[in-house]
Amino acid sequence: PMDSILPNQERARWVVTFFYINILLTLVFAATQWWQASFIESDEFTSEDATQSGLLIGLSAIGFLVSMIICAVFFIRWFRRAYANLHRLQDETVIPSYTEGWAAGAWFVPFMNLVRPYTIMKEIWNETQSAIPGKVEREGYQETTLIGWWWACWIGYNILTNIASRLGGEANVEDIAFSLKAGSIGELLSIPAALLAIRMVQQTSVFEQELYDSHRMSDPSEHLLA
Repeated sequence: PMDSILPNQERARWVVTFFYINILLTLVFAATQWWQASFIESDEFTSEDATQSGLLIGLSAIGFLVSMIICAVFFIRWFRRAYANLHRLQDETVIPSYTEGWAAGAWFVPFMNLVRPYTIMKEIWNETQSAIPGKVEREGYQETTLIGWWWACWIGYNILTNIASRLGGEANVEDIAFSLKAGSIGELLSIPAALLAIRMVQQTSVFEQELYDSHRMSDPSEHLLA
């Protein structure tokens, strides 16, 4: 029954808003990293310059990390509810592969977090469509290519930033500069991941709204998903 489906549109709007903020802060952080790397490699770099540039990159890093944490919290809240709603459909044609808790927990389990969030997102994408009466028969499934590119960018971002963080502790000037540039490129890779996530959340929200609207006529007292 539709009254068992929890509202998710407001969560989706917050996710999109914070992703856009994160993109802006990512550009600032990546630019300061690259600038500091170039500055370190120059012959004019002094201890006073190091202090000032370190302060600048530290502030931009804090802004970036805070926005990443906020994005993660709001995305996982949206993600879990979208998956939880599959469990609430009480439709024999939609049988989720995992429990609701895995939609949040899978992000925090080493190695599992490389695959399971991706498979759950594909399940949300496909099963929400299949639960809309007649949609798949009329239009077929929308391809999951978007999800694949999103996940590839996300994994790539994590690999590059991991490499950069390992090199960041080196005392060699060249290694530090390389670490900063690798980190800058890595942060920039999070931008296409964020843009793809925005599109993915928006399209999934369209599916969720279609699902609701397809059942609303049977219960006129229902309100739109908020």
